[in-house]
Amino acid sequence: MKFSSTLAASTVAFLLQLQLTSASLTDCTSGYVSDYSYFTTCYNSAGDAVDSAINLDKCVANDGGQLTCAHNGYFSSTCSGCEIAAGIEFMECYCGDGHGGEPASIVDLGDCVTIKNGILTC
Repeated sequence: MKFSSTLAASTVAFLLQLQLTSASLTDCTSGYVSDYSYFTTCYNSAGDAVDSAINLDKCVANDGGQLTCAHNGYFSSTCSGCEIAAGIEFMECYCGDGHGGEPASIVDLGDCVTIKNGILTC
C-alpha cells in the first residue's frame, strides 16, 4: 500500500511540474506575426509576464500549399501575407502549392509552439 501511495504522489508531482513548464498559447496575451516571427507575452511559473518571440520557420512548414507543424519547416520561402487569425492561436498565410496557386492556409500554432516557463519553443 505504501508503494502505491508513493507512486501516486510521484505521479501527481510530475504532472504538476509538467503543467508549470508547458502551457498553451491561450495562456498568453494577444500575439502578432512580423517577418515570420511570432511575438507574444506569456506567464512563467512565478506568474510574471515574459515577452517572448520565436521564428516560426523553426516550427511550421508549407506542404503543397497547406501549413503544417514541422521542426525546421522553413515555410517563409513559399508563403506570404501571414497574420494571426481567430484569436491568438491561428496563423493564416498564402502559400505556394507547387502548381502556380497560392491558397489561403491556416495552422493552429498551439499544435506547433509550446510555452516553457513563459518562453516560446517548438
